[in-house]
Formats: sequence, C-alpha cells, structure tokens
Amino acid sequence: MKRGNWTLGATVFGLAALTSAPAMAHEGHVHKAMGTVASIDATHIEVKESATKSESITLTSATKFKKGSTAVASTDVTPNSKVVVKYMESKGEKNATEVDLSSGSSSSKKKGSTTTTTSHAQ
Repeated sequence: MKRGNWTLGATVFGLAALTSAPAMAHEGHVHKAMGTVASIDATHIEVKESATKSESITLTSATKFKKGSTAVASTDVTPNSKVVVKYMESKGEKNATEVDLSSGSSSSKKKGSTTTTTSHAQ
C-alpha cells in the first residue's frame, strides 16, 4: 500500500511539473509575429498573422526598425506592409524589440515601373 501511494504521488508531481513548465517558460524569450500591418502608431503595431489571428504589440523608444540589414525609420512601416516583429513578453505585455520590414514592402519606385499620381483638389 505504501508503494502505491508513493507511485501515485510521483505521478501527480510529475504531471504538475509538466503542465506548469510551458507557462513558466513562456516569458523571457523572443517571440515573433509575422504578417501584415493592420495599424501602426507611435506606441503600438497591430500585426494580422492570419484571417483569425492578430497581435497587438507595444513599440518603445528601444524598438529598432530595419529592412534587411539596413536601419529604416518607423514611418517606413505603414498599413499593409509585410513585417516580422520580434518581441519580449513580460507580465502580459508584449514589447517590440525589432520590426523587420519585408524587402517586398517598399514604397519606393522599382526600376522599370511606372507610378501614377492622383491629385485630390478641394
């Protein structure tokens, strides 16, 4: 009977350790949100990862913006841009460390393309 109690106790302890480990390990490492910018302002970016999933991530003064290996301004990231946002999660808050703008998300004119400008007079 004592052996049965010990086995039961070890099993319960083991299951408790396994089920709580993912929750404890969730914070403290870099996460990534990949998708299309739904909205962006000075303090946050909303990344649409799929039709049903979006991530709202806080931007801070320490957040770096880049396109490939080149630094860019935060204003280069606009709605509908494709991005990868690296962030750390702490106490339920997601803080962006880096926003990487896809090289395909460019507002600059590509060689051989034409641009049409429409004026909206009032």
